[in-house]
Amino acid sequence: MKGVQAVVLALLALAVQSSLQQDAGSGPKQGKPFFERFRRLEEQVRRFQEVTLNRLQGIAENYNISYNIDAQFQHLTEQYRTLTSNLDSTRTSLQGDMGSLKVWMKKLQRKNKKLELKVSSLEKVMGERTKQSSRERKEQTVILTNLTQELGIHRQDVASLARGQRELKDQLERVQEVVQGEGARITSLEERLKHAVQNEILAPGSLLAAELPNETPQGKQLTSVGPDPQDNPEPLHSNLKLQTKHRQKKRLQEKYKHLVPPQAAKLLGKLRQDKEAELGLPMLAEAQASRQQGKSALQVQEPEDRGEPFEFLAPVESHVPALQPQALREAEESLQETPATPLVLGEPPSARRPEKSAPHQAVPAALTATRKPPGPAAPEEQEPPPGAQGTICNVDSMLVFPNPSSENVATFSPGFKEAIHELSICTWVKTGATYLGTMLSYATEENDNKLVLHGRNSTNQGTIQFVIGDPAFRELPVVALLDNRWHHICVIWSSIQGKYWFYVDRRLATTGSRFQKGYELPPGGSLVLGQEQDTIGGGFDSSESFVGSLAGFAMWNRSLSPGEVSGIATGKGQPRGAILTLSDVASVHGLVQRVNCTCLEHCL
Repeated sequence: MKGVQAVVLALLALAVQSSLQQDAGSGPKQGKPFFERFRRLEEQVRRFQEVTLNRLQGIAENYNISYNIDAQFQHLTEQYRTLTSNLDSTRTSLQGDMGSLKVWMKKLQRKNKKLELKVSSLEKVMGERTKQSSRERKEQTVILTNLTQELGIHRQDVASLARGQRELKDQLERVQEVVQGEGARITSLEERLKHAVQNEILAPGSLLAAELPNETPQGKQLTSVGPDPQDNPEPLHSNLKLQTKHRQKKRLQEKYKHLVPPQAAKLLGKLRQDKEAELGLPMLAEAQASRQQGKSALQVQEPEDRGEPFEFLAPVESHVPALQPQALREAEESLQETPATPLVLGEPPSARRPEKSAPHQAVPAALTATRKPPGPAAPEEQEPPPGAQGTICNVDSMLVFPNPSSENVATFSPGFKEAIHELSICTWVKTGATYLGTMLSYATEENDNKLVLHGRNSTNQGTIQFVIGDPAFRELPVVALLDNRWHHICVIWSSIQGKYWFYVDRRLATTGSRFQKGYELPPGGSLVLGQEQDTIGGGFDSSESFVGSLAGFAMWNRSLSPGEVSGIATGKGQPRGAILTLSDVASVHGLVQRVNCTCLEHCL
């Protein structure tokens, strides 16, 4: 601006100077025109100033515009730089998001594959369960058929038993009738014998024993147990009379033998024994009889002729008690308790039972020795095997971890052979320590705490941690296990339901939900007992080691039902389908001892 003003002033000075020179050359005559020119010049100068000012203002405005353009250009440059940095950051974030999206896509693909595997495994399980249920239905149908057949057989046996009871009642009635009739005959015979004795004045020891079932072999002489005939000069025709009476009695026996059942023979034999015991008379000589093999126990056999002499006895009283209804009932009851023994008519006293009964008890005792009631034979009792002398005999073996050492460990080889979506771990535990150490640990390359029953010697000794995919875990109460006694525990987890259950001695100690639902335990890891792994197969800490005994350890890839858990704890056997037991332990290290004990009572 100052330079422009200087130029304008210089131009004005030159114009004034030229006008003054013109005025000086023209003289005073031209005074008026001078002023006019001066005025015109002034106007021109004024116009020039206006034009100059306008120009200067335009230049100033243009200068301001150019200055603002530079500022705007710088501002735009800064904005461009900001936008560029923002674009770079946006591009970086987009690349990161794309990477995370790719990772998520891969995870989703893996999850989809896992879900497909789960669905396929569930389909297989459902198919197996369907097949198993069909097999169980068939087995139940077969069992029901067998039960129906056995029921029919039992009904037939009951019917045959009822028929046998009716037949037995009929036989007892016939026996009663026959005994009463024979009693009357024996009474008449005794009267006749007494009359003969009174007439012949015979000794009491030479009288004939009035017993119906006894037979005397033919062709043998009868000898007397009394005085010798040479010393006693009594007439010998008395012996001839006795022989005649004996032959008559024998004919009566042969005539009525088919009417005398074995029960009556037994009854009369016992009556004879009791009466002889009361009178103090000598017994009959042993009658020789043989039992034929293959015949019925009720068959009456003929005695063999061995040529032994027949002893004469004193007459026996003919009082035979009639069978009362109470005696019949006792006889029927005793038939169901006493085994069948063969009866032989004329059985010698030495072959009978050693014990003697009262005369009034002879009827039930004689009737008990009859045939066995019909029905299925009872099974024979067998001695239990030596290994089954206990209450809980499903443990198979035991591992003993004697002290807290990082070297005491038992390893499985291999671990899980396939992915696990459901898990049941059951074992008998006994520990004398004040804490429950780590019983089980499963580690993989991805995570060294895939599955852990983690316990350690710390301040919180009343619980252990049930870890499924570290860092997810749940605490299980174990105070009841720290009494140095055997306790049965079961830890169950279901990925499908996202639930877990913890049983102690058949009782549900704790349970929970929302625990690793949809999670999967991969195969191919390292599974150990007694230690917690910080690396695959190593990284043990003695403060986390288990001290005590584990017996009957088993693992299933399914959720056990409460009934199955109770069955294991009560010794009813192991559920089917166990994927790991103590028999699968590949090696033990340190001071760990493996003890074979079928029953828990033997696992000391």
